[in-house]
Amino acid sequence: MNKAFCEVTISCVNLKEADYIADHLLKNKFVACTEISPFIARYWWRGKIVGEERYRIISFSQLALKDKIIRAVKKLHSDEVPGIVFTAIEANEDFLKWIKESTRKA
Repeated sequence: MNKAFCEVTISCVNLKEADYIADHLLKNKFVACTEISPFIARYWWRGKIVGEERYRIISFSQLALKDKIIRAVKKLHSDEVPGIVFTAIEANEDFLKWIKESTRKA
């Protein structure tokens, strides 16, 4: 498995925040693309189960950019503990080449 590439999933509080973070990541070439979709989240927070509509950014990048992505998201995100998940991916070579060409040199 090629562990140089990843899918990045980020949970956001609203569409405005998701758009802002996605645009920042793209403009800085930290990710090759973004997809934004709404979802219903249920989770533990400060001893209670919370449920709310949120927005998810799914993007593709190089694992070597992980620290830069985390720093950028933490700086822009309104959550005290933003969810930023990196999953190594396998994909067709031309897709991986496109990710590498569309992001910063890692």
